Amino acid sequence: MTHPFAPELPFVQAAHWTYVSPLRPRFVSILECHSMEAPDKPGTALGVAKWFANPRIAPQASAHVCIDQTATVCCVEPEHVSWACGMENWDSYSLELAGRAAWLAADWLSEANTPMLGLAAVHIAKASRYFGMPLQALTDDDVAALARDGLIRRGKLAGALSGHPGGVSTHMQTNRVWKNWDLHGLPKPTGDLSHSDPGVTFPLDALLDMAQRVPLP
Repeated sequence: MTHPFAPELPFVQAAHWTYVSPLRPRFVSILECHSMEAPDKPGTALGVAKWFANPRIAPQASAHVCIDQTATVCCVEPEHVSWACGMENWDSYSLELAGRAAWLAADWLSEANTPMLGLAAVHIAKASRYFGMPLQALTDDDVAALARDGLIRRGKLAGALSGHPGGVSTHMQTNRVWKNWDLHGLPKPTGDLSHSDPGVTFPLDALLDMAQRVPLP
């Protein structure tokens, strides 16, 4: 497999994902960050990718890419759905970052972990251009509007599209929005909303600042 916007990436196919026909392509509006709950060191991204890929031990989960301080590994092609974020799987492109939700912002931005954020920034910059969305952090209201748009596009909710261009979020944020589904005009959720990664102090603004400075050809 050759990745459409990052052809240099190694590819390790996850065991669990959802095929999307090119005749009815999905619309990606959220780039969603997750934490692996694993140390940020060489080999972690490949190790998690292989874990996703092993049908005997793989969880009912996957991500589009796994990233550590030295490598980015693709696990699910961008046009298909990874099993990463419950209610927002169909609308999102998910990045698993080596690190832990319990980390403080200083941990994420430490000398040891900044290289991983740098690789994530490069991939986010490429992904935002590929999917045609701005490099901006989403508010909860933004996420709710994009969630409604996704349901409308799939014929699961009536209404007009918001016209929101999309942006970057976290697993914790999308789960928070769906937990407050009744306040956001969303249907009652059925998926797992227990995850809170990559944590309250994940430095999303710093990551986006890095992504905005990535030189793209």
